[in-house]
Amino acid sequence: FPERFRADMPEFALAVSSADYPGMRWTPCIRDQRTDCISEEISPVIQFGSVFREAIVPTMMAMPMPQMNHLGCFHYWAMHRQVCEYYLERGPRNPNGLVFGDTTLGGLEYDDLVPQVIWRGTDFSY
Repeated sequence: FPERFRADMPEFALAVSSADYPGMRWTPCIRDQRTDCISEEISPVIQFGSVFREAIVPTMMAMPMPQMNHLGCFHYWAMHRQVCEYYLERGPRNPNGLVFGDTTLGGLEYDDLVPQVIWRGTDFSY
């Protein structure tokens, strides 16, 4: 593997994208969601955000939407082998944590919940 990065080797290219949907030119072929639009010879595309359901871009790899704490939490895990506070349960000793329904609903059951519409889209600003 390390020999791949020697000076006499071919260029190494990797595309990185971050958006609600892949930023690309929308040709009729892509609009039709065909899987023969793009050659498999293209560089890998690391897409932070939504990707196509079909393999329209065969080298595209879905990644989670970027968050301000991802890199710091990856580093924390590498150094301490512990989950950082942002991904642990929120409480008096951890105001930055996540809210888990099974520990914060105070004994509510499913039938006690109020029917409502839930937005499942992203709310990331660019």
